[in-house]
Amino acid sequence: MKQLTPTIRSDGIATHVWKNPDREPTEHSAARLGALGTGVARLDSAVSTGVQGAAYEVMMDDVEAWQPTISGLDTPEGAYDRCRQVAADVTHHLEMAGYEAENVCVRGAQVDYPQSVEQWKKYEPEFLTHYVTRVVGDDGRAFYVDYTARQFEPDADFPMVMAADEYEARWDNVWAMDSQHRVTRTIKDDD
Repeated sequence: MKQLTPTIRSDGIATHVWKNPDREPTEHSAARLGALGTGVARLDSAVSTGVQGAAYEVMMDDVEAWQPTISGLDTPEGAYDRCRQVAADVTHHLEMAGYEAENVCVRGAQVDYPQSVEQWKKYEPEFLTHYVTRVVGDDGRAFYVDYTARQFEPDADFPMVMAADEYEARWDNVWAMDSQHRVTRTIKDDD
């Protein structure tokens, strides 16, 4: 997990230094971090409730710092069939940022995607396979990051970030994968 060494400057900017020494310090305004309370000395010890909170906001900055090498991911057609490479790239980015992150394969949609790109409409939901990134934030909560969600849901957030339990409920099978796309562990198996 990422080691945060924050400093609150006199101008109200919080900085933290990454575990990876090759990364530049990251700055977050107090407004960006939300209400940290009085005298909070460490960002990673701030109490988070719900999806919002200091640790979540810092993680979102890091998720959004990823720069896609593939254009058009924010459109359904551009996101179609790009998930395997994109998930691997996002996983690598978050690992380099010091997070516990893993490439994940999901299969067997529990929900229907009537507005998905045309290519997916020929398949029954139980036959859909998709790749995403699972990341654990500094507060210990796990989330899924999906930069190609719009191939299924055109109005999905870009990127879609969802709590692990909520995302896993959408799929029959969830497997962690290594860099060669081999299953390393089963996260969920409803078959």
